Amino acid sequence: MKKILALILVVSCCAGIASASTKDWRTRYSSMLQSLRGRNLDAFKSGFSEDFTTTDPKGETQKRSDFFAMLDQMFANAKTVRTNIKVLKSTETATTAEVSYDFHLRVLGVGGKGTSVHEIGTDSWKKVGSKWLCYKTIDQQLEVKPIGKAHK
Repeated sequence: MKKILALILVVSCCAGIASASTKDWRTRYSSMLQSLRGRNLDAFKSGFSEDFTTTDPKGETQKRSDFFAMLDQMFANAKTVRTNIKVLKSTETATTAEVSYDFHLRVLGVGGKGTSVHEIGTDSWKKVGSKWLCYKTIDQQLEVKPIGKAHK
């Protein structure tokens, strides 16, 4: 009986740690997305390591510089930015983390045209000093499509 109670206690503690970690990651992602909504790309980009890569569902990998160039182009004439993210799962050690999510982004420009993004993926993070930096994104699903008046 003592062993069962001890096991229940350990599992309960671990479940509490996991949910606290997920809550922390929701807060971190919320902050990053606030930067996007405010069109503050420098603040958003500061969350990525120099060796960052992103891999799409087809297995094609993009370097940090190419990813940032794509973001710059998407946000060049942005007037309205809407974001929504659902953190699905997170696992964290003292120096690394894996965060799975379902992300939606909608960017509309001055002329009424823009881009819609739906991404389901997993980010890999590493702790550098006291700061968490994303070093890898692997997308299980990625849909990017033009939206707005000019695309009807």
